[in-house]
Amino acid sequence: MKKQYILLVLVVLYCLNFSFAQCDTAVTTVDDSFESYTTGGALSGAGSCWTALTTNSGGDGSLDGYTGVRDTGANTGSNCLSSYTFFGSNNYIYFISPKLNSIDGTHYAEFYAYGAGATLRMGTISNPSDYNTFTELSGSSEISLTGAHVKYESGVVANTTDEYFTVRISAPANHTSIKFDDFKWQSICNTTVATVDDDFSSYAAGAGNPMPTCWNSIGTVAAGVRTGGISDSNCIMSYNSGTGDMYIIAPKLSTINGSYVSEFQIKANNNTATYQVGTITNNTDANTFTPVGAVTSITDSFVLRNSGTVPSSSNEYFAIKITTVVPHTSVRIDGFKWNESAVLSTEEFTTEVEKISLFPNPSLDKQVVIQTSNTKDKEIAIYSLNGKKVFVTKSNLRFVDLSLTSLSYGIYMVKVTSNEGSLVKKLILK
Repeated sequence: MKKQYILLVLVVLYCLNFSFAQCDTAVTTVDDSFESYTTGGALSGAGSCWTALTTNSGGDGSLDGYTGVRDTGANTGSNCLSSYTFFGSNNYIYFISPKLNSIDGTHYAEFYAYGAGATLRMGTISNPSDYNTFTELSGSSEISLTGAHVKYESGVVANTTDEYFTVRISAPANHTSIKFDDFKWQSICNTTVATVDDDFSSYAAGAGNPMPTCWNSIGTVAAGVRTGGISDSNCIMSYNSGTGDMYIIAPKLSTINGSYVSEFQIKANNNTATYQVGTITNNTDANTFTPVGAVTSITDSFVLRNSGTVPSSSNEYFAIKITTVVPHTSVRIDGFKWNESAVLSTEEFTTEVEKISLFPNPSLDKQVVIQTSNTKDKEIAIYSLNGKKVFVTKSNLRFVDLSLTSLSYGIYMVKVTSNEGSLVKKLILK
């Protein structure tokens, strides 16, 4: 019997140590519906890496008994994190997430909560055993909870050395029921974007600085935001001390659908490197790269490059593959844009539609008249050279007056389309 008792104690201690070790390992993301935990007891015995604290002057005895995972009041499924308070509005309860290694300015929290009359504030905490280390999120405000589950989001949480996301709740009175469910801690980079227009000026530049938010690199010895871009502004720099392939990968896109085009400026510190654009399935795996364009030489001064319309693909990342054949090659990329293609190829048209003219062209005051040879319905669209539609109107007049004061000076393409076809003309505003 004594041996059996000792064995049981050792098993319990092993399990406790395993649980503590597991919770001491920081995670990057969290997606927790609390379904896998033990219900009914104190949170400390639920088998999760969540913790809770209270400022209740009576100690945490009531917290141990009345805060835990419960199988009632969930937003989805059966279980949720729950607290039943025995303290008033001058005290707080803190729900503290598992340990995180990604409070780095690229992640945010979302969750559901209810507690009629209670208030909630989000923050981070450095010590999950000490509520005095709680820091409110900058710019956040106090939220009033209701008697029904409502979804709340933190917004992007600023970079901090704190390792725990925390929700602090103040109850209006004793006997307040608070429910917390479906918590997610996730990267903003998992959300797709339709367009990108980045000159990297908003990032700190310097040796050792990382890649811009939601950009990634593969195969580089060093990559990040550096000076030395166009007009000595910021840019992405990738460096290879040896030879081979490097990849610079744009944020996750929802529009690799055959209608979009990329544009960027690129240069190297020598004339030996080449680049090739393409798409990629996994932004950490070079083997998932699919080439799109031809292999092109990189010169030692910035040159504006255009990918042409990128074919439709299930891949969600646009990538620039850089190949170096000389050690210690560095490549700089600046002024990256991903926009809708102007689809500027001329279609079949009748002689009536093709007879259009623009005057004055160049225009000095951004006032332009478009003349056509008929009064049929037509669309007039103006595109920037990177393929972005910047103006559109419809008319059935032969002479159409356009006021383009909202556009910057530069070169544009004017596309006139009717049911008989379309034609493109170049327009200069200067």
